[in-house]
Amino acid sequence: MQVHDAYVAAEHFVRHREGLFYSVSRFLPPDRRTAMRIAFAFFRAADNMVDRDRASVEEFRAWRQTALRPASEQTDPILAAWADVRERYAIEPRYVNDLLDGIEMDASPHRYSTLDELKDYCYHVAGTVGLMSLKLLHLTPGVTFEEAAPHAVELCTALQLTNILRDVGEDLEAGRIYLPAAELAVFGLDYGDVEGRIYDERFRALMAHMCGITRQLYASAWPKLSLLSRTGRFVAGAGGIYYQAVLDELERREFNVFADTVHFSKARKLWLLLTRWPHIAWPEARQVG
Repeated sequence: MQVHDAYVAAEHFVRHREGLFYSVSRFLPPDRRTAMRIAFAFFRAADNMVDRDRASVEEFRAWRQTALRPASEQTDPILAAWADVRERYAIEPRYVNDLLDGIEMDASPHRYSTLDELKDYCYHVAGTVGLMSLKLLHLTPGVTFEEAAPHAVELCTALQLTNILRDVGEDLEAGRIYLPAAELAVFGLDYGDVEGRIYDERFRALMAHMCGITRQLYASAWPKLSLLSRTGRFVAGAGGIYYQAVLDELERREFNVFADTVHFSKARKLWLLLTRWPHIAWPEARQVG
């Protein structure tokens, strides 16, 4: 497949499925904008294999082997474009493999005993995305990848935990419970209670506790966005603004995640960016580094 055709197809995929990200990425320099969109298309395609297409472990592993081949051997447009970006920007194979390991966990029901186990899962499916994105975004002059990497993982872990808290009800439909058993037990709950959609003071307390942990991660990672270039911090920060608003809405609904899932319209997402972004103070990178 011709690389140019693959790029066009991958950009089309992002434009029609991830409108907000597509719009926000316009602020990046042209080469980085295209690379980020291609990367995002790959991340979404990999996730869709399990979440939307319900691929078995064996089917996902077969797709995974194809996805890791060089650009010259690809026939799928998204995989061809991603392979070219992966080679062009020297994306470390271990981050790609860690991401795919995480997605493979979702190919069969998988539960987590402790918060540390859940955070490890979040690293695999989200932290790796942050690390690969750092290779595609400009950093503030003088800042190294090694300095920025832990904070990228921290922010992406917060984003993934927000997803998990928002989607407790939806995930049950696929037989998934991400809330750790040890955290449930602290509040007198177990997996059976979640499966039974028990919504009481214990569950609200658990969700408030998990929300607090997630907010602490945002608070720690947020100032470190200044390690990115101005355009890079806007693209990375847009997700943080949106998902922190999701936490606000969960709190407003008293964490009744079984009744309805929090979803914002594109107009509401843009409004959040326009109203919240101007109030963010960005310290200099070296002051927070």
